[in-house]
Amino acid sequence: MSTKPRKRSVTRTIRLDSELDHSMQEEARRLGFTLNTLYNQIAIKYMRADRLFAGEKAISIDPVILSSMLRCLGEGEVEGIGAEAGAVHPRDVILSGGSPINIDSVVNLMTRVLSVYGGWFSCVHNEEGGTHVFFIKHNLDPNWSRFLEAYVRSMFSSLLGMRVETKRTDSSVMVQVAKKDKLDAP
Repeated sequence: MSTKPRKRSVTRTIRLDSELDHSMQEEARRLGFTLNTLYNQIAIKYMRADRLFAGEKAISIDPVILSSMLRCLGEGEVEGIGAEAGAVHPRDVILSGGSPINIDSVVNLMTRVLSVYGGWFSCVHNEEGGTHVFFIKHNLDPNWSRFLEAYVRSMFSSLLGMRVETKRTDSSVMVQVAKKDKLDAP
């Protein structure tokens, strides 16, 4: 049985507005967290996502509004937008976080930045025999699946030169990405 070494922590003293402190304590209680855990989660989210989108002027949009907008677009338009965004957006986000462009940074983008912090979808990732498998699930319009499929295909192709196999439903996209060296085999 292996045990990971415990991460070293530091103690910091911060000054908060009393109303904010009260609200934070209430939120921690509501979630069943300690106040320290809530502050850590907020700091992690800021470092791993929020600061990456700050220069981009990212906006939050209600899922109902996004679904309504997606229904107004044709399938080809949605796929074109996804492909265009997937060729540029991931590179900008990864590089703005100071990470190199590689499979690990793309996995982090998919499983943390866009999924956990961005709220684009939920994502389960496994690596099986040299193949990365992502299961992306959402509860938006079926056109969101089209957008995501095109975005992910374009992202892996433009960033890593990797081909992607996908299976799409109205509310999910299964993505399989083989190791780069496997793609060149006959």
